Amino acid sequence: MLLFGLFYMAARNLWRPFAFTLVVLIGTLLVAWPLLFIVAPAFWILAAVQAQRMFREHYMRLGWDEIDPWHQDDEA
Repeated sequence: MLLFGLFYMAARNLWRPFAFTLVVLIGTLLVAWPLLFIVAPAFWILAAVQAQRMFREHYMRLGWDEIDPWHQDDEA
């Protein structure tokens, strides 16, 4: 996630974070392009830190159920 950012989000079908990041980066590019060198790495780091939460929300929206890792043997 940290290395490939938008490409990774697109490959994993995380379209909402992909679109939000793309809009912010394009907006920064159009308004003040020198800030892009500060904003882009900040978004890559933020996305890498929040990747697990983004994946969890994505799969929950698709109807998946979260299994507690401490009790997953009980589910089988």
